[in-house]
Amino acid sequence: MDKNIKNLIIILVAIVFIGFAQDAKSIVLTFDDIGSPPAGWGLVPDGYGGLDWDNMGYVNKKRWRAYTSVSGNYSAYNDNGQPAYITGNSQNSHFNLNSLYAGTLRKNTTVTVKGYRDNNLIYEDSYTFKKRKKMEFFELGYQNVDYLEFQSSKRDLMIDNMDVTPVPEQTTLALGIMGIAGLFGVKRKRKQFI
Repeated sequence: MDKNIKNLIIILVAIVFIGFAQDAKSIVLTFDDIGSPPAGWGLVPDGYGGLDWDNMGYVNKKRWRAYTSVSGNYSAYNDNGQPAYITGNSQNSHFNLNSLYAGTLRKNTTVTVKGYRDNNLIYEDSYTFKKRKKMEFFELGYQNVDYLEFQSSKRDLMIDNMDVTPVPEQTTLALGIMGIAGLFGVKRKRKQFI
């Protein structure tokens, strides 16, 4: 293979990798942009933030004064201490959980967060909140997960400003690289015939 073509392929592959990396931008989920439910609380809808939500609600702290938030008036919560789940969906099957703010309604509540990838437990962190209604910052760094589980030992866990990043699908990346390689192959064959 000609040295110039080889160098060009290396440069284009690097551009593709950089392009995919830039497409994966961090999203901060504040729960303030979902909409105002009539009762002051509601379920986080599937698709919010490119994720699916199970047993995760959101609540207006002005209407329900027991709750608090970091920004705006809304925070997410798991109902009555029951586990809540967040999964990737058809848009973003895998994602990174970078950080979040969390607090609880009761003192001395232990919260456990688990991150799974392809049904395998990859991450697990527990923290006991000594005070109630005080949001604390957690930098988790869960990379390339497709399923999160939130558990609390007592009543509701509150979450706000959850920072997630969609992870580009490996097949999409592979198809991009194969497409570029295919273009060079076609160009090279045409050049040989001319």
